[in-house]
Amino acid sequence: MHYLFFDESYSKGAGQDQLVMAGWAVEQGRLNRNLDQLSIVYKTPVMNQIVRLLDSTGAHAVLAKTNLEPEFWRKGVTDATNDIRSMARTDNVWSICSIFLITRLVTSLVAAGEPLGTVDIYFDKKKLKPDHGSAIANALRSQVVIEAKRLAPASCAPLVEKLRIRRLEPVTKAPRTEQRDKFQTSIWIADRLCANHQTVFAAGGSARIHLEDMTETVRRTVQQFEGKPYYAD
Repeated sequence: MHYLFFDESYSKGAGQDQLVMAGWAVEQGRLNRNLDQLSIVYKTPVMNQIVRLLDSTGAHAVLAKTNLEPEFWRKGVTDATNDIRSMARTDNVWSICSIFLITRLVTSLVAAGEPLGTVDIYFDKKKLKPDHGSAIANALRSQVVIEAKRLAPASCAPLVEKLRIRRLEPVTKAPRTEQRDKFQTSIWIADRLCANHQTVFAAGGSARIHLEDMTETVRRTVQQFEGKPYYAD
């Protein structure tokens, strides 16, 4: 069984708004046997501690970014699907990026030879309408599994044969006066990967931190809500 944790950050630049998502996944037993590593991950330099944690637990991370023009986000615009009556464009983009990130993270584990069974996903608590939250949970449980099996080379097929997404749980941030628990610390690690994304991208990632630019995937997916086919320029 595996834990998967993810978080996101937003920033504005010269003519573009950026969404960065980071996630990391680890076999549950390996993390539980190395909880002492979580207790020291706050020490500086933080990125060095995160890399040590990934190495000691055999974990993998994905850092993905999308850079899009401000008008693309269409503040105040809502989108809809067959199972979501209405969702803000920003929430729609978040959902698309979440599915992208988690799929890439799962395929990174498979590429590393990691057998996958039950996966529990934890993320920073986000306000979504009930039908949207239910739809994204259903999409993750079905679409991610289908894509992971489709993308896995034939030699790796046994690694994803029993893959299933069991939990999709929001995690509430701990008050500043309280110590973070295992799940809150793990979300914080994803947050720190987002905060340090420029440095990580400049370094080209590493054997355990994989980099993705999801700009075109997000752009083409969202343009379908504007009535344009996915592959239209």
